[in-house]
Amino acid sequence: MNNLINEENVKTILNLLTDEQIISYISNDIVIILIENKEKEKIYINNKNDPLYSNKIPKIKIEDYITRLYKYSKMEISTLILTYIYIKRFINKENYIISFHNIFRLIMSCSILAIKFNENKVYKNSFYAKIGGFDVDDLNNLEYSIFSRLDFNLRVLDEEFYQMLLNIYKDIIDKG
Repeated sequence: MNNLINEENVKTILNLLTDEQIISYISNDIVIILIENKEKEKIYINNKNDPLYSNKIPKIKIEDYITRLYKYSKMEISTLILTYIYIKRFINKENYIISFHNIFRLIMSCSILAIKFNENKVYKNSFYAKIGGFDVDDLNNLEYSIFSRLDFNLRVLDEEFYQMLLNIYKDIIDKG
């Protein structure tokens, strides 16, 4: 492991940022990707066989949705960063086009995976389904679908986590 990548340095960076700043950064990045995908979205909308596809677009801002998941699931901020890493991994691996028809379902299912991978206290999916506005069976199917599409690999190397955290920190400071 690189000498810069250690638990103390991660804690130092996390202490320099507020949870709200990290949530805002993640939300804004997702919105930027959504805007970039606007033209490609027409192709995606025709793929209604995708388990992530939803006809209903929630009337909640992405930042408010992530804040809700973060607050009520009681996840750690590191788990939220893992969620973001899983979302980015999924988009890159699948060359996936995110849109308002799928982003909330992707955020929710990646959050569940991150919580189960990283948290010491995990609740039943019915608890998370209520927080995210999902039917529990639908959430179970989404969780499995994303997990399998990530090749059942939720492991994030220390270097990958630290680099993501550093990118978040630098971007927040640069825009600060």
